[in-house]
Amino acid sequence: MATEREAPSSSGKTVRLEGGGLVMGGRADCKQRNRGSGGCQGDAREHLDHALVLADGGAQLEADLRVAGLQPAPAFNPAAWPLVALLNDHLPTLFRTLTVLCLTGWLLVTLRPRWRHRALALTFLGFSLLLGPGLATWAMKEHHQRARPAHVVEFGGDRQFTRALVPADQCQHNCAFTSGHAACGFFLVSLMLLDPRRRWLWIGAGVATGTLVALARLSVGAHWLSDTLWALPVTLLASGLVWALAARVYPPAPLPLPR
Repeated sequence: MATEREAPSSSGKTVRLEGGGLVMGGRADCKQRNRGSGGCQGDAREHLDHALVLADGGAQLEADLRVAGLQPAPAFNPAAWPLVALLNDHLPTLFRTLTVLCLTGWLLVTLRPRWRHRALALTFLGFSLLLGPGLATWAMKEHHQRARPAHVVEFGGDRQFTRALVPADQCQHNCAFTSGHAACGFFLVSLMLLDPRRRWLWIGAGVATGTLVALARLSVGAHWLSDTLWALPVTLLASGLVWALAARVYPPAPLPLPR
């Protein structure tokens, strides 16, 4: 049986999600649609509405709504997995603890010149975690104020769906965009800067971990797909900035020449 629900686009038009895809409409929907085979004078306007909504982010809206982990009776439901519950409940605490330990270690090595060879790694890890999964994701949440899936009208809440990267007013605190959990998972990709000889190992591990964490967040309706996808570039940008500055203060040892 085809399911149908309505969602507002950022242009104010209504988007009905029916079975296989989007059905576009607006306040000026043709009133003659159900008058038999005599045609519909609003067809031209409807096609124009269709094009405008797609250009205004309809594709992202459809992807976010369809991937959200609140669909009725999903065939694949990771929310029941013990590992998913563990990631959702404890991953941020683990990374906060790691951040504090790395920054404490950084302070200690600055006071002990003989430990200076460890300063680059501790500086990079501590400040990258603080800036990327920490401050950057928090700032974007507070700026964009995007409601989480569990809070929007489409899933029984009272807030409106808004697109990623578009500032809104649908959330006041701890909002959806971007995902701090997913940023923690994708952070492992950043370690390719610290260990370039194993960069493909870190890239693979980071993408796999970030994908698993994103799945955990989607499965409980805590984030939209776009929240988790944008966590990767945000994390890499923050880590790249920290690396550029840390490598100037603590120059890394040159890589050995291949034999």
